[in-house]
Amino acid sequence: MSSGMTPGAGGDPIAAQLAHVDALVRAGKTKDAFIIAKSLAERHADNFACVRAAVLTAHAAGDVGATVSFLRQAVAMRSADVGLRLNLAKALHEYGDTDAALKEIEQAVSIGPATPMMFIHARQMLAFEQRYMEGRAWLDRGLAIFPRDVGLNFSRATEHLRLGEYEKALPMYDSLIAIAPHMAFFYLDRAYAMNYLPHVDAKQVLDAHRACGQFLDMAPDMSALWAGRNRDPNRRLRVGFLGPDFFRHSVAYFVEGLFEHLSRDRCSVYAYYTNRQRDGVTDRLERAADVFRHVEQEKPDVLTQIILRDEIDVLIDLAGYTNVHGVTVMAARPAPVLATYCGYPNTTGSSRIGWRIVDSVTDPAGSEQYATESLLRIDPCFLCYRPEVDAPEVAAAPHVRKGFVTFGSFNAQRKFNRVTCGLWRDVLARVPGSRLAIKSINFTEAASIEFAREQLREYGLPIERVDVLPAAKTAREHLAQYGEVDIGLDTYPYHGTTTTCEALWMGVPVVTMTGDRHASRVGTSLLSCVGLQDWIATSPDRYVEIARRAASDGAGLRALRASLRERMATSALCDQAGFARKFEGAVRRMWEAWAAAK
Repeated sequence: MSSGMTPGAGGDPIAAQLAHVDALVRAGKTKDAFIIAKSLAERHADNFACVRAAVLTAHAAGDVGATVSFLRQAVAMRSADVGLRLNLAKALHEYGDTDAALKEIEQAVSIGPATPMMFIHARQMLAFEQRYMEGRAWLDRGLAIFPRDVGLNFSRATEHLRLGEYEKALPMYDSLIAIAPHMAFFYLDRAYAMNYLPHVDAKQVLDAHRACGQFLDMAPDMSALWAGRNRDPNRRLRVGFLGPDFFRHSVAYFVEGLFEHLSRDRCSVYAYYTNRQRDGVTDRLERAADVFRHVEQEKPDVLTQIILRDEIDVLIDLAGYTNVHGVTVMAARPAPVLATYCGYPNTTGSSRIGWRIVDSVTDPAGSEQYATESLLRIDPCFLCYRPEVDAPEVAAAPHVRKGFVTFGSFNAQRKFNRVTCGLWRDVLARVPGSRLAIKSINFTEAASIEFAREQLREYGLPIERVDVLPAAKTAREHLAQYGEVDIGLDTYPYHGTTTTCEALWMGVPVVTMTGDRHASRVGTSLLSCVGLQDWIATSPDRYVEIARRAASDGAGLRALRASLRERMATSALCDQAGFARKFEGAVRRMWEAWAAAK
C-alpha cells in the first residue's frame, strides 16, 4: 500500500491534520500517525480521505486487524473499486481469514475487468494454506481468460514443479525464457527443477545454474564498503546465517544445534530470518543466536544494508534456489566471505559467492568442476541432525503385527518420478505381499491425495498395494507414522535428507541409490555416517536386492530397528558439539583464505 495523503490546504482543519499524519509517516513515526488517522476516521466516517489515511497508517504500523477494519469501511464507501477489494483480500489473508479474502477476490472478478493478478493472488493465498488443488483451479480459471499471460504461465510452471510434473514444467520455462529472456526467475526455477531430473547430466545442470549466476552477478557490488575490514585471521568473527526456514522446517533441524554450540569466544551468531511464519522453533533459534533479525518484509537492497551495518565477516545462505531472496542478497557481496550451506544441493552459478560447504561423500574429489564456488568439506558428514524433541519412542516392527513388510517414503511429492517409482515397483514385485506407504507434505486435502494416487499409477506403481497417507498435523504425529513402516525407500536422483534422518531416528533403515552429484549422494553420506553402508546401492538392481534381502530377514530387521536410534545418537550425525567445532574450523579456514588474499 502506498502513501500519498492529501496535503493541507488553506484553513481546512481535516486537510491540515491529514498533512500532519503524512509528515509523521514520512518521519517514520507510523504509530503516532495511526493514532491521529484512526481518530480522524472515527470522527469523520463519511470522509474517504480520512478512512484511507487510517488504512495506510494502520498498515504501516503493522496493525493488521485495524487495516482490515478500515479497508472494509473504505470498500463499503466505494464498492466498485477493484483495487480496494484486492487490498482488503490481501489484508484478510494476512489476518488469517483466507476464505473471506477469496470472497473479495471473487467480487473483484465479478465487478471486473478481471486481471491475471487476481487469479495469481488467489493461488498464492491457497498455497500458503496448503489448499493446493483449489489454487490450481484458480490458475485454470485465469488461464482460460488470459492464456498467454506470462505471470499466470509462470505460476502454472511452478505448480507443475511442486507436483514433480517436470515434463510439463520445463517446456513452459523454456517458452517463458524465449518470451522474456531478461526475467531471472524463469532461469532460477528452471535450474531448480533440473535437480530432480534423472536423465540430465551434471554438466547440463551446471550450465543451467551458470545462466542464473549471470543474473545474480548483475547486483550492485558492495564490497568497497568492507574492503578495509580488519583481516586478523584469529580475531572473533561475526558469522551471519541467512534464510527463510527458521521455523519447524527441515533446515532448522540442522542449524539449531549449530547456533547453540558455536564457540562464542571465537564467533558471534547473527541470524537473518526472511520468512513471515513463526513458531516455537523460531523462538528457540532466536534464543540460540546472539542477534536475531526478523526481516521478512525487507527488500534485498535493504537487507544488504542491514548486513553491512552489522559488519558481518562470514555470511552463509541456507536456502539457495529454494528461496532466492538470500542468494540475491549474497550476490551484492555485503560481507567479505560468502558461502552456501545445507538447504540447496547445488551451485549458485554466481562468481561472487565463494564457497559451498559439503563433505567428501556428497562431493568427492573432482566435483569442483560442477561448482562455481570452492568446495569446503566437513567430514564425515556436512550435516548434524538434532532430533525432534517431541519424538515418540520407536514402535515395534509393524511386519510382526501385520504379517507383511511395509516399505515407505515420506519425501516431497516433487521427488517422485518414473525412475524412482520404477525402483519401488520392482521392490514390491520381488517381495510378495508387501505394501508401500507414501506420504508427502502436499497431501493436505482429499483432492491432493487422489491426484497423487493417479500420478503414482501413471508412473507404474501397482496402486492397489500403495497406501497414500495424509500429511500429519504435528511433528509428533508425523514421526509416529514411521511406526507403520519397516523399511524406507529413498528417492532418486534427489535423495531425502531430513526424511532419511527422521526414518533412522524412528528405527526405520533406508535403502538409497548413490549417483553422480550432490543431490543423489546425500543419502549415501547419511547412511555411511551411521554405519549402514550395506544399505547403499550403486545400481537399480542392487537397490531392489538390498530391499528384498532386508525384507526376508525379519529377525535382523527387528534387531536393527531396536538399535538404530542409539546407533544414530552416538554417531557423528548427532554429535552437535563436535560438529560445531568442525564447522567453526571451516568458517575459520574461509576467513583465513580471505584474510591472506590481497
